Amino acid sequence: MARVATFPPTRLVFAWTRSDTVPVLLGQVNFFMEFDVCFFRSRSEFELRPRITASESS
Repeated sequence: MARVATFPPTRLVFAWTRSDTVPVLLGQVNFFMEFDVCFFRSRSEFELRPRITASESS
């Protein structure tokens, strides 16, 4: 379980390696399955929201 910002704790999958040359990429785990992320390239910003489940959208 991980806490991201002020959102409720979320189950995230993490992977690791013994190499110092591998960058951390959240897209390689389930981060983007649990959060909606909007990137604003021109402003060098991003917006993060927890995903909405089917039961929440009804």
